[in-house]
Amino acid sequence: MPHSGGGGSHSSGSHSSGGHSSSHSSHSYGGSHSGGTRGPRTSTSYFPGARTFVYYRNQNPVFVYSDSDLRTTSKIGKLRYLLLLFYIPFIFAIVGLALSSFHIPMSLKGTEQNQIIIEDNIDVLDHTDNLLEAMNTFKNKTGITPALITVDKSEWEPYYETLENYAYELYLNKLPDETYLLIVYSEAEHEMNSFNDWDYELMEGDDTNNILTSSVNVELNSKIYDYLLTSSRYSTSEAFEKVFVEETKIVMKKNNVWPELFMALFMSAFILFHMYFMVFFKGRKPQYKPEELKEVMTNGAKPEIGKCEYCGSAYVIGTDLNCPHCGASIMY
Repeated sequence: MPHSGGGGSHSSGSHSSGGHSSSHSSHSYGGSHSGGTRGPRTSTSYFPGARTFVYYRNQNPVFVYSDSDLRTTSKIGKLRYLLLLFYIPFIFAIVGLALSSFHIPMSLKGTEQNQIIIEDNIDVLDHTDNLLEAMNTFKNKTGITPALITVDKSEWEPYYETLENYAYELYLNKLPDETYLLIVYSEAEHEMNSFNDWDYELMEGDDTNNILTSSVNVELNSKIYDYLLTSSRYSTSEAFEKVFVEETKIVMKKNNVWPELFMALFMSAFILFHMYFMVFFKGRKPQYKPEELKEVMTNGAKPEIGKCEYCGSAYVIGTDLNCPHCGASIMY
């Protein structure tokens, strides 16, 4: 179906289509955020509500305090990799944006039989021979068939909300396929020397998308608006002739859009940065393995330390049934 390529008016210009902080202990090993949820709080100092865990280094107990079971936290943490699914649409969007920045337009085929249309219903187009020649050159270069139709505002304003809506219906009723570029130009009947309140709208068939990209439409709209605005130098037909002559020279050139490429690179960097901290970053690496931990049931009291009778190493009274170093049974 046809779609708008932009438009503009003499009165209103042109339009184009196309402080929270989180605190933790100074000796924290966790407290990171993943997937928008708070991770386990861990500390080497006791805090209210904390569970006590112990592991051994150099034959001495080391205590870790946490509001979660640190022996299972690592398993739960692996679920963060499901967040990678969240980034798939963004990756596709970035790839599409990067490819569009190296767009190569291809001329339309099979449009030789299509007729260029110049239909002046308000007598504003004079000496259309040069305009027709410029439109024909544009068609030969691109394969897109241009059509220029002028209408009085009284033809559409009482019945359509916008000129775009009118141009859309006009395209469907007037043009046979999706290879046309329709320009609808509209004026209100006005007296000599009064303000000329004109409007225009581009309506483009879907088959023109390879050539009439969003960046091309922005440039095309700018040319139309600027030439129509200089009515003291150019008549309406001369303005559109200039537009087609200039657009024919550049419209089929390889379109290396540096702003789009820069945006793709910027978005890639942002997504990778975001992905790293949301999925792969685990904060300060703990000095223990989850399987090394034992929970100490202290009910908030300070753990008691004992000495092994056989090897002299330290253990936690009430938690260890065997010496964690030599394996000897502990007698309570």
